[in-house]
Amino acid sequence: FIWTLNCYRNALAVVRGEEISFASFFKVQGLGKPVLVYIIVGILVGIGMIALYVPGLVIAYLLVFAVPASFHIANLGVGEALKASWKAVSSNWVPTILLLLAVFALNFIGSFTIVGMLVTTPLTYLLYAYAFQTIIRGPIAPRV
Repeated sequence: FIWTLNCYRNALAVVRGEEISFASFFKVQGLGKPVLVYIIVGILVGIGMIALYVPGLVIAYLLVFAVPASFHIANLGVGEALKASWKAVSSNWVPTILLLLAVFALNFIGSFTIVGMLVTTPLTYLLYAYAFQTIIRGPIAPRV
C-alpha cells in the first residue's frame, strides 16, 4: 500500500525532474491524504461494481487521477482531489480513454513475464503522472 502510493509520488518527482532514491519508496510522511483518497476511490468503485459493473467502470474512469491529484496539487483536500480528477477527465475524456487503453495494453503485454511487469508497472505510474501534469499544466522537466 505504501509502496503503491510512493510510486505515484515518485513518478511525479521524476516528471518534475526531481531526484528520487530507493528510500523514497518507503516514506510514510505525507501519505495521510492520499491514503484517504485511495480508500474512498476503492470504496466508490467497489460499490459501483456491485451495483451493475458498468457504474464501477465509469467511477473508476472518472476518478483515475484522484490519487495523483492528491500528490500533484498542494493543499488539496480529499473531496477536492476527487473533483480535480473528475474535472481533468471530463475536460479530456478522449485522451484519458486512450491513456487507459494504452496502460491496459502495456500491462497486458508486460504481465506475460515478471521482467515485463518490472518495466511496465513503473511506466504506468509515469504515464499517469505525466498525463495529469500535462492536463493541469504543471511543471514537466525537459527531456535531456
